Amino acid sequence: MTIEGIRICEADRPYWTNSLVARRKRNRRFKTQSPPPGRKTNNDTPGPVPNGRPTTGKLSKKDMAATKFHQLYQDHICSYLIRTGREILALLPVNFVVVHMLSDMVDGSTGRLAKQPILSAVLYPDTLAGLNFDLLDPAEAMKNFKHNMSFSKTTGFRPVDQIDAANCR
Repeated sequence: MTIEGIRICEADRPYWTNSLVARRKRNRRFKTQSPPPGRKTNNDTPGPVPNGRPTTGKLSKKDMAATKFHQLYQDHICSYLIRTGREILALLPVNFVVVHMLSDMVDGSTGRLAKQPILSAVLYPDTLAGLNFDLLDPAEAMKNFKHNMSFSKTTGFRPVDQIDAANCR
């Protein structure tokens, strides 16, 4: 099954179907209508905006805070690990899967970029089946699995040891 260029496994079909239905409902809920002719709206009046900042009509650009960036990156990496594990477990008849996430990081001994593991986890199908993916925070969900991750909001990921599959059940 393919939806908008994304290949969906049969095991994930109910999840994606529910997500698409919910998205359609959400999009319908937020449609706005134009005001009747002659009626003023808040956007028509010049002056300060509700939060007290004056409007200049120019687009402003502001750098993202480092802590916000690191938290978003952690959520991205953790969600990608969970998705990879789910897809492998849906395709192959295995009891568990070990997933390693690698990132280009500076190797302290050589001073060069090298791929190093930043997250390693063992995923079991019964544990994944017990998760509610609609309300899941990927970084918090890692507590449900045996994993190696060294993360700080201020510095981001640090290299970790990979989990050996031979030590899993």
